[in-house]
Amino acid sequence: MLSNTHEAGIAAVTNAGIAKGYPDGTFRPQAALSRGQMATLLTSALDLPASEHHFTDVAGTTHEAGIAAVTTGGIAKGYPDGTFRPQAALSRGQMATLLDNALLE
Repeated sequence: MLSNTHEAGIAAVTNAGIAKGYPDGTFRPQAALSRGQMATLLTSALDLPASEHHFTDVAGTTHEAGIAAVTTGGIAKGYPDGTFRPQAALSRGQMATLLDNALLE
């Protein structure tokens, strides 16, 4: 990870316990992030309270608690069809909006 553009940010979020690396000792900074993963990261960063989910495609998923917390907190929202699509890739624009919503709360 030396000389990676995001090295300082990666160190900060991992040291704070918000994000973590993989068991093989890598962080994979160029890997895509899903909507569910981002919800979990925001929940960790903001220490959001647990809540119940309201989406048909979230129950039992790894990121169910995070999704419920960020949607209940008004940071993220689902789709009109009642789904959250936790496996969908998150664009840089979408991530910017979620972070903006989180920081304004």
